[in-house]
Amino acid sequence: MSHAHVFDLNRGYSLFLADAYEGGEAWERPSSATLGTATLYGYTVATTDEGRQQAVEVSNGTVRTYLVPWPGESKSNFTRRRSLATYINLACPIVDAYLDAITPNVTRALGRLEPYLSNLDGDGQTWPELVSDAALAAALDGVAAVVIDAPERNDATNRAEEQAAGIGLRATVVPLASWAWLREDDGRVCEFAYADQATLDETAIAQHVRVWVWRSERDDATGVLTATWSVYEHTLAAGTEVGSARTEIMARHPARTGPLPSALGGRLPVVFVYHRRVRRSRVPRGQSLAAAPAAIGRQVYQLMSMIEDVQRRAPPFLSVPTASKGGLEPETAAKVGPDQALPAPESGGTPSWVTFPAEPLADIRAHIAFLVGLAFRTAGLELQADTSAQVQSGEALRVRSRDFESRAAKFAQNLQSFEKRALALCATLLGLPPEEASTTYPQRFVQRDPAEALASVLLLFQSGLVERMGPEGVVEVLRQGVNAAITLDPAQLDAITAELRAAPIATTAQGA
Repeated sequence: MSHAHVFDLNRGYSLFLADAYEGGEAWERPSSATLGTATLYGYTVATTDEGRQQAVEVSNGTVRTYLVPWPGESKSNFTRRRSLATYINLACPIVDAYLDAITPNVTRALGRLEPYLSNLDGDGQTWPELVSDAALAAALDGVAAVVIDAPERNDATNRAEEQAAGIGLRATVVPLASWAWLREDDGRVCEFAYADQATLDETAIAQHVRVWVWRSERDDATGVLTATWSVYEHTLAAGTEVGSARTEIMARHPARTGPLPSALGGRLPVVFVYHRRVRRSRVPRGQSLAAAPAAIGRQVYQLMSMIEDVQRRAPPFLSVPTASKGGLEPETAAKVGPDQALPAPESGGTPSWVTFPAEPLADIRAHIAFLVGLAFRTAGLELQADTSAQVQSGEALRVRSRDFESRAAKFAQNLQSFEKRALALCATLLGLPPEEASTTYPQRFVQRDPAEALASVLLLFQSGLVERMGPEGVVEVLRQGVNAAITLDPAQLDAITAELRAAPIATTAQGA
């Protein structure tokens, strides 16, 4: 028996995570209608049934923003506070730390698949770029779908003609925000639908959407599976989500439709990729890497806006003692500015600055620093003071590994599993054996500070351990030392490593 699952409730949170990762205009103009809509509340006096008067909360409208209004905050004050708020993007560096440690270091042998995987989106996207995009989508939402399909039209009669004509496979990374619905039957996904526009305009009276549907049906008489693809055009009524409109959409005649290649045997050309899979759900689901950093980043955004708002509302001003009863003397007001000083009794002593007390703001700044560190720690990373650098002011911070390597290794295993299944699907579509392509993922993901790496290399020489190593071990130690001591691109480092291998090992080790 098949079960249909819709993803309307997941969309708002997924869009929030994407905005948090992108930052900038995406954060300032929220895509998420759920988390990105702030309601302003004020107070008015109302009379109860008993005749008593009391203050009651009333709504004063909504604003599209991730900033949260204070109780009773007016729209003008909220607008000013929002204009001064600074968003510190915590999700992006944390997610990128994992992606940069894994995806650039994958070795691939695509074999005969390679020419068919060189233009996956019609705009020159290569297979490694597709995997990187899929990894990013999985890191943000925990799970993403990748749809791989053969071209709708292929007039070539052999592989040489296909390659000459540039005919290849097409692939689409579908983030969770775009998922419309999914139907599964005995653990097999038999229907998957996604909208080409994930962000719905909830203010519009009606909105047009295009929905792609991939279906697999079993013939009751023969038991044979047949798979088809369809594109539906539909207009959603105000307040209607695409998943909840499944029955209406599927009742329409598709704008385009066609069979999927028979080589698939009725399977859908959809592969799911996970950051860390959650198996207690029958529906493809994963644990997001960006969830905690994004939520903490929103807290920091709120606190930063509070600091800036307090400083705007309470700028420092002078308290000037004066004998005048009508305010400052004209000569004094002309010197310090009529709006920058407050007259005080003549017995008040010398002029002094009046300012907002520093302690509350210092506490907020300390809490912000705690939250920033917490965001990195929850993601398996750690911020630590860099004592090796000369700091002009403040504290220089650098990323250190906590349990980063173990988490990165699990993510890499899931990416490798996805890539193996995706390449096998590509091979099936092209009539090639599933083992046509292979991948090798990195096994170590330690993020070491260059100063620590260089110190470790020097310690190996001082302890005499290098003298017991063979030629390959000595070359690797020297390679690590060179890489830590000077900034090199991969090509330069490879060239120097080749020179080290060509040099007499004993002389090289003694010289070091």
